[in-house]
Amino acid sequence: RTPMRNKHLEKVFGNILGTPLKIPPSPQLQKLGFGTGIEVCRVTRTPCKDVVKSPWAIKRLNRFAMMGEIERSEVYSERLEKEASLLRQLKHPNIVGFRAYKKDKEGRNVLALEVCDTSLADILEKRLDEAMGPLEVFKIQRFSIDIASALDYLHREMKILHGDMKGGNVLVKGDFEICKLCDFGVSLKLNENGYLEDREKYVGTDLWAAPEVIDEDIDQIGSGSDIFSYGLVIYETLVLMPPHLFGLADDPEMSLSELDTRVGTRPPLPETLELPEEYNVYVGIFYACTSDVPEDRPTAQGIYKMLT
Repeated sequence: RTPMRNKHLEKVFGNILGTPLKIPPSPQLQKLGFGTGIEVCRVTRTPCKDVVKSPWAIKRLNRFAMMGEIERSEVYSERLEKEASLLRQLKHPNIVGFRAYKKDKEGRNVLALEVCDTSLADILEKRLDEAMGPLEVFKIQRFSIDIASALDYLHREMKILHGDMKGGNVLVKGDFEICKLCDFGVSLKLNENGYLEDREKYVGTDLWAAPEVIDEDIDQIGSGSDIFSYGLVIYETLVLMPPHLFGLADDPEMSLSELDTRVGTRPPLPETLELPEEYNVYVGIFYACTSDVPEDRPTAQGIYKMLT
């Protein structure tokens, strides 16, 4: 970077470029979430000259990853660095904001992000536990519009496949004032036609994966694969469970066997699910997005235009 750019970033981020990011001891951090090898915590920043600083979400390797196999730790570190590099470039109101990428005092790479209140997955899990029924339709609408807008920006302007669309990677502020897409550690580049630019392996999460991903049909993996997963997140808002898990048998062996046949397909809506007419448009989007044929799925731009 140029000295002028460094100076500007110091003003924005509080001179974090040349010094380790100051993070309180782990017991003082509020844990927001976790993933394989990763933890996300909320850190409150010390005011500077009576200027209140907004809190940050800190994403870093957890101690198990740090103490585990070196090879796996390197994979997680590479994903974190890749995510930081990509988020620096992304500027969209429905994509979580990049704040900084530094080392903490323990030498761990740390990605600092905009803080949101919770994730869509956590909201849905709470509704399931409290038997509250499907997410309110106005909240499904907010999610559907905001994340379609984010995906349209990624697919058409930035030529990026998110690669891990699921409820856990949708962040929510307030009472669905705005939804934001997060977690870009396994994102992939798209070519001009909307398919993978390089024959890189799609990582993602199987429960939300499109059929072409499960079949490892590299030539068919593209923006439509994100759309399939987007449709399954709509399914989550209706059923309050991750796709393919509803009604699995109690026998663990049978469950795993049955699950293998379900992933990469459109899960049926439970027969007991009764939805008012106002939900019909979102049920329709769910069905359209989860077509077996990638070319038959709507684009993110098409969904956004339809809903706005």
